[in-house]
Amino acid sequence: MQENILEQIVRMAYHLSPGEKMELAKFFISDVQSRIDYTPKPEKALCSAYGICAGLDPVPSEEDINRMRKDFFGRFPREDV
Repeated sequence: MQENILEQIVRMAYHLSPGEKMELAKFFISDVQSRIDYTPKPEKALCSAYGICAGLDPVPSEEDINRMRKDFFGRFPREDV
């Protein structure tokens, strides 16, 4: 049965010294990188905290927010603070 080329290369690489194996690996990595169109994709910008809720409706008014604060924090005893 005929051995494929990759198996032959791997079998021959076992006989190389560690330094020669490293050089072989660098060669193949360089060759592959030059053959493919490798361009790192730009990272997608994260939404700011100000823009996360921008599309939500209805927006609570300042009056609504103050009422909710009063309801929520009104239950806590002030002497413990």
